Amino acid sequence: MKKNNQMQRQNHYFHNSLRWMQKIIANPPYLSESYCTEDFADFMRRETFLFSARYAKKNVVIHGQDKLLEVTAKSGALLTPFHYGSFFLSGGAIVHQLNLNYTAIVTGRNISTEKSEREFWEGVHYRSSYMYENPLFYTGNTPVKTMLNFVSKPGNLLCSLLDVRETGHFPNEYIFNYLGKQVYLQTGPARFAYLAKVPIIPMTIHYNIVEQKHHLFLGDPIHPSNDAVWVTQQAISALETQVTYESAQWFSNLLNNFSSPRI
Repeated sequence: MKKNNQMQRQNHYFHNSLRWMQKIIANPPYLSESYCTEDFADFMRRETFLFSARYAKKNVVIHGQDKLLEVTAKSGALLTPFHYGSFFLSGGAIVHQLNLNYTAIVTGRNISTEKSEREFWEGVHYRSSYMYENPLFYTGNTPVKTMLNFVSKPGNLLCSLLDVRETGHFPNEYIFNYLGKQVYLQTGPARFAYLAKVPIIPMTIHYNIVEQKHHLFLGDPIHPSNDAVWVTQQAISALETQVTYESAQWFSNLLNNFSSPRI
């Protein structure tokens, strides 16, 4: 028994030391060149334990930052990615490479009741918040006024994912075109941007396995409008060319999961 306890302590020390060394080296986890969706999901989960300012500086290449910097000199903005690529890492690159203020809206309604999954995602949220140097905003918990006050300030960026369905929450969904097919999505981000009077910046990130670098793409600003369906379609159209690069990097496949209205 005593020997087993000693071995457990040694294993715990070894894994903690390995994780600490990975953070210092700041290299991405291993991913096979012939990876599939399940492999990338595992890669993403392991990568969240490496989140740091150093990791976000070293391993992300940003494209389109000039447009973002021009917008944020005058106002805040709402960033709208899909659940694709290492989307939590995007904010770390923006904070530590562009010196902008960033946080994200995350669901407070979809947290798993299964203990290990709940603890894992709570850890992801904690590590992301620490990397962003800002608290996250939780739907159902954070007042909308708090979010509006944050994003209304010049230089402040708020991330709101386009493809979200929350447990026990049933906003209206509308038909959108994605790669010539129909998908059903809500228009919450577009309505929020109109309420906040800030532009939407389409954003996506994908991992290049040959370079071992993430590429973060920031699109042209979309001006807020009371036509939330039109604005949402503009954001989807801006993103669809980027998310076709690596189909295995979908965390929540848009065409599979949103091809029919929610029941």
